[in-house]
Amino acid sequence: MAELTDTTAADFAAGSGTCTVASQLGNGEVLLHPALSDDFSGTSLSSNWTTSSWGAGGAASVAGGSLSVDGASVASTASYSAGTAVDFTATFQAVPFQHAGFAGSDQPFNNSPWAIFSTGTSGTSLQARAWNGGSFLDYTVPGSWLGAPHHYRIEWTANAINFLIDGALVHSEPVAITATMQVGASDFTTGGASVSLDWVRVSSYDSPCTFTSRVLNAGGPASWSTASGRPICRSARA
Repeated sequence: MAELTDTTAADFAAGSGTCTVASQLGNGEVLLHPALSDDFSGTSLSSNWTTSSWGAGGAASVAGGSLSVDGASVASTASYSAGTAVDFTATFQAVPFQHAGFAGSDQPFNNSPWAIFSTGTSGTSLQARAWNGGSFLDYTVPGSWLGAPHHYRIEWTANAINFLIDGALVHSEPVAITATMQVGASDFTTGGASVSLDWVRVSSYDSPCTFTSRVLNAGGPASWSTASGRPICRSARA
């Protein structure tokens, strides 16, 4: 009995559709097309991003399907408003001033506003942080999160910022941020351990959509038993 499946991003990229994108997330799947999607699969940042150095030697690099930020900040060229969410897989290190999430368009990660996961001023724990020009609203997330990759999500609503890790809500900050913000990541100290991101998604998502798989060819005579399928389009919340 012949069996053919699509499982990798390359498999899905060989198909066609409207408002869908092949993703490296989970090795391979099809996503509804988000406002921003980057798997950092090349050797340099795309035109969706800008980089600024915090000091001499600060830079961002892309290699092995990951963005590494050392002594610099990386921010999206597009800005977003309340009602947006950002998902990303990141590895924060035990050093101060590593951030990822939403940041204000004026000198991102330096001026307000922001809504970020961060190692804060100490670098000993992970914080969920919001800032809208007044006092810093910093919440230390219980548990051990540094030094390993996790799926982070920040939901920016009209009246609150919701922080999720690996699908679980860890904090909700009741603050209203009305200014637009970019998304990105930052590491302040050059030459130390860098912060890295494997992928980034920004909602909302285009819908409705269609997707047609590549032609599945057994390459010769085959005895087919049954055909089955499952939903292949998902949002980053899934």
